Amino acid sequence: MRLRGFSFSAPVVTDMGKACFHDQAMALRLLKPNAQSPSSFLLWCRGQQTNNKQRKKINQMKNSILNIALLALLGGSFAVPAFAGASAQQTVTYEVQAINELAVSEATASLTVNAAIAGSAPTSANDSTTSYAITTNEAGRKITGSINTAMPSGVALSVNLAAPSGATSAGPVALSTTAQDLVTGISTLNESGKSISYSLSATAAAGVVPSASKTVTLTITAEV
Repeated sequence: MRLRGFSFSAPVVTDMGKACFHDQAMALRLLKPNAQSPSSFLLWCRGQQTNNKQRKKINQMKNSILNIALLALLGGSFAVPAFAGASAQQTVTYEVQAINELAVSEATASLTVNAAIAGSAPTSANDSTTSYAITTNEAGRKITGSINTAMPSGVALSVNLAAPSGATSAGPVALSTTAQDLVTGISTLNESGKSISYSLSATAAAGVVPSASKTVTLTITAEV
C-alpha cells in the first residue's frame, strides 16, 4: 500500500487498519519508514473509521430487512401487538336475542274418572299437582295448548293455566289437536310456580274407556 510516498507491507496495513479503529496514537507508531506525514495518515485513518461506520449501518439495515422477511414467512407468529401503550381500546360487539322459554315441573299427570252421584253424570277427575315456569324478553306473547290426537267420543280433557303477572288466563279449555289460547297478554317477564290444572270428564254414553294417554303441548308464541 502507498500513502503519499510511503509504502507498507500487507501485515503492517492490517495492523494499522485495526489501530485506526481503536487508537490513532498506536496507529501513528506503526507508520513506516518514518512519521514525516502524520496528518496525511490521520486523514486516511479517519476515512477508514468512516468506512467502518458505513459498513456497520449497511449490515444493520440488512439484518433488519432479513428479520422483517423472516417474520413475514413465519406468518407474523412473533408480531408485536397491534395495540400497545399506557392504555388500549377494543371494540366490543353485543346483542340480546329473543328469549322465550317454557318448562313444566313434572312430565306426567294422571286422571281417572271412577265415580258418580246417582242420577248425575260421572264425576270429573282433577289434577293440580304440576306447574309451569316462563321467561320471555318479548312483548305480546301467549301460551297455547293442544293434544296429539283427538279424545274418544264423550270424553274431554281440559286444562287451566294460571296467568303470570299482567297476563290473562282463558280459564278451563277443552284440548283438541288444534292449538288454543290458554294465556294471553304476556310481556317481558320471568316467573315460576304457575299452576296447571287438568280436568277429565266423561258422559255415561262414553262407556268404559281403557287406560290411554295424550301428549299435551304447551307453546309460547306471538299474539296475532
